Amino acid sequence: MSHIFSDNEKYKVEAEIRLYQSDIDITKEMLYTSDESGNQVKCTIDKYWFKVFNLKDDFTNDYKYPTLAKLVKACLSCFHGPLVESAFNLMDTLVTDYRTSLKIDSLDVVQTIKYDLMASKETLCEKYG
Repeated sequence: MSHIFSDNEKYKVEAEIRLYQSDIDITKEMLYTSDESGNQVKCTIDKYWFKVFNLKDDFTNDYKYPTLAKLVKACLSCFHGPLVESAFNLMDTLVTDYRTSLKIDSLDVVQTIKYDLMASKETLCEKYG
């Protein structure tokens, strides 16, 4: 975590985790939101943490969990799942010993087009021809 936090912030995040665990403002109701019909449904993880991050201290009016927010955002932004692996597999076919100097923008465009073709189940000529 040294790339995320300074030494001072490491102590702050530990304190904020302890506060979070005993915070009476963190209620079960925060786990739910209303859908289009007004029904209560469980909210997504990002919406839950958004609610937590917007809690303020009653006395100072500062956000309660600024350092914990940094940690959670770092964790939630990590790539995971099978799509990441497929992206690496796709890049293996693009970046070879003969093509090592493709720029990130070029790789991004090729990847986007390949995913678009896979999703539409069309050939390149059918889609863009």
